Formats: sequence, C-alpha cells, structure tokens
Amino acid sequence: MRRLMLFALPGLLIASAAMAAVPNTMNVQGRLLNAGSPMTGSHPADFKIYDAASAGNLLWAESSSLIVQGGIFTAIIGSTTPIPTIVFDSQPRWLEVTVDGTTLNPRLLLTTSAYAFRAQRSDTATVALNGVMTGGQWESNGTDVWRGSGKVGIGISNPVFTLDVAGGDSRFQREIGSTDFIVSATPTDVRLFSQANVPVTIGTNGDTYKLSIQGDGRINVKNALGIGPSTPWSDNGIFLDASSQTSQIAWDNRASAGFQMYQSVNSNVFNFSSSGGGSTETWNFVSAGLGTLLTIGSQSNFNRSLGVSNNLNVGGNLFVGGTKCRVVKTTHGELTMNAIESAHALFMDDEPSARLVSGRCRVNLSSKFLATVTVNGKYPLAVNVTFYGRHSGEWYVERDATGFNVIDPSGSDAEFSWQVIARQRDYEDIYLEPVTLTAQK
Repeated sequence: MRRLMLFALPGLLIASAAMAAVPNTMNVQGRLLNAGSPMTGSHPADFKIYDAASAGNLLWAESSSLIVQGGIFTAIIGSTTPIPTIVFDSQPRWLEVTVDGTTLNPRLLLTTSAYAFRAQRSDTATVALNGVMTGGQWESNGTDVWRGSGKVGIGISNPVFTLDVAGGDSRFQREIGSTDFIVSATPTDVRLFSQANVPVTIGTNGDTYKLSIQGDGRINVKNALGIGPSTPWSDNGIFLDASSQTSQIAWDNRASAGFQMYQSVNSNVFNFSSSGGGSTETWNFVSAGLGTLLTIGSQSNFNRSLGVSNNLNVGGNLFVGGTKCRVVKTTHGELTMNAIESAHALFMDDEPSARLVSGRCRVNLSSKFLATVTVNGKYPLAVNVTFYGRHSGEWYVERDATGFNVIDPSGSDAEFSWQVIARQRDYEDIYLEPVTLTAQK
C-alpha cells in the first residue's frame, strides 16, 4: 500500500511582501516521503485553504504540479488563482495538500513568519481596506471611514471639539458641480467664501436664506437685522441696541467729517448729526427727477448776519397740518407763536371785545407775549383799535413798553376791539428787502 507523508520544513510559509505592493501569492516548502523513501519527479497537486482543522469552509483552492528532488519541493501557491486578502480577514487558517490524488493529513496550520508580525502595525499604508487605530477607534465600510464617538485632533494632542484643528492654516472645501465652497482660517483672519463668485447664504430649515452675501459683495438680510439685541424687535427693519451705550449708524466720507443717526442712552430723542463740517456745512435732500427738495444749512444765509446758522430751504410747496408756529425761547420756557406772513418778523396779539369805562381803558399785554417781542422807542407797538356801533367822540391811544391806554375825552362807555403788532425778539431788523427812506420835497 502506498503511503505519502508531508513534512513542513523550517519557514514553511514565508510572507512575501514589498514596499510598493503585497502579492497575492505564498511560498510553500516541504518534504514528501512515500513509504519512508524520498519522492522525486513531477507530481500533480491540489492546494486548499480552510477555516478549520477538519471539515469547515473552503476559502480558496488551486491545482498545480510539484517538482520534487530528493523529497524536497518548493511551490508558489496563488500564482494561478490569486489568494484574496479577504481569506485572511480573521484567523486561524489551515492549508490542505493533495498529491497524486492522495490528501495528506493532518492539515497544516498557517502561521506568521517573524517579520510579518510588523504588518499588524503599518508605518506607511497607501491603501488600508480595514484599518483601526490602537484601541479600535476607527471603523470602515468599503470606502467610508468614521469614528463612532470621541474627538479628533489635528495638530493638537488634547482636542476639545469633535474636530479640533490647531497650528498653521486650516481649510474646509467642498465642490458642488463647478462651485467651490471654502471655509479657510489663515494666520490673520477666517474666511467663508466661494471661488466661483456665487452667493453664499446662511439660513434655517424652511427658509431660502436668512443672510446672503452676493458675488458682487452686496449683503442681503431677510426679515430684520439686529445689531446688539439677540432678537430684533420686529420682523422688518434694522435694529440697533447698544445696551449701556449710544446706538448709532454712522458713515464718513472725509477724514474730519461724518454723518450720524443715533439715540442716546435712556433718551426718547432720535438725533441726526454731523461732525467736522463747520459753519459752511449743508445738508441736501435730492430727488433724481425733481432736484433739491430740502436744504438745511449754509445755503440759506439770509439771517447769517444775526448769528443764526441753522436754516431750512424748501424747494416747491410746503404743506403743514395744524398751525404754523415759531418756537421762541423765553424766560417762560419755549413758547409757540403763530407766524404771520409779513415782510418783517412779527408777532401779534388781539382781543375781540373791550369796553371804555367813563372814557378810559387800560390794556396790559401778556408777559409771555412781551417775552417774545421787542418794544421800545426804536421798535414801538403798532396798535389798532376798532369801535363797534356809532361813536362820534374823538378818541386816541397812549402806548408804552407793557401795553396801551385807549382814551375818549367825551367819557363814553363804547365797546371796541384791539390788535397789537410787535417785532420778534432778536429778529427786529429782518425785512424782505432793504428799504431806503428819502425825505419828500
């Protein structure tokens, strides 16, 4: 009876590898004896890899011829049918050899050659189908690699965030179609931009955008913009809330001057102001089709000689609801005086009904009225008196700095109305145009 025996030589299985690539072949060496005598010549052989010492699942198989000399053979298995790397995705594995139709027993346990232990840890890997870091922190599935928990640090050994990048420049870039969206941190700033000059929008679910930066640099804000408050006060407009500071919008087109709209802290007054313009500054409100509609400032200089520099010109019609008044600062506070269309700056007071008593009546003017006008020898009161009904007596008026007397020498008790006109204080010499008085010959 013929009996074949296989003896594994030292280094039976040698892992063959190179830096560039790992081949799908293995070296197998052994010694074949037939009834105790070394075999020679060419012999057909089958090689199979199983996941068990007996029975089990067949993972790979190949047929070839062995050249045996003095019982010694060397075979390179996998040269006809490459051995897939998945065969060794776990261990242990056994090699079964069949020579001349006789299966040799037992199967040989595949072991690792000495330097193959280094393959458990890759110093340089071009492709890693299944790679884990120490402790199994990374997982993979095909081309996808992820971490289920923990933090990842790049340039930092103790990351604080899920992804923590430190040291030098960092960049996130995603290409969608032909458009690059880039988040880049440089040593001097942080940038969020698109290389294709398309809008960059920031929004929430259900909104096309909340904030949009257009390719030409314009910035669009949907609904409302809040500067200072965590939430704008309503859904439309620009809202400034500087808390303990003055809220303001300002811009400057000169080194020494600018324009501001602001509201001071704890104030109900909203201010429009400028700085650096001096006494010659002019504000114009201009329409592209109608020209200058409103001018505030130096172009209205008709009373500049009186030291009044805040002037207002209205181009076209002026429509005012209610009364048209002048506000005059007096010792009684700010008084509103109804304005009279006149060549002079005048104020008027009147009374529709008064009466003589035994031919006399004293009219003392209101102290508030007198506080708004100038009454003296140069600028005396203009007094108009109108009697009601028939009055045949001769009457006259005596006027002074605080009022006037109406006197009827006949001693009547006639009823009358009166009206006084005086020059506005500090504007006594305002007139429509200069007047030259000449003596008549």
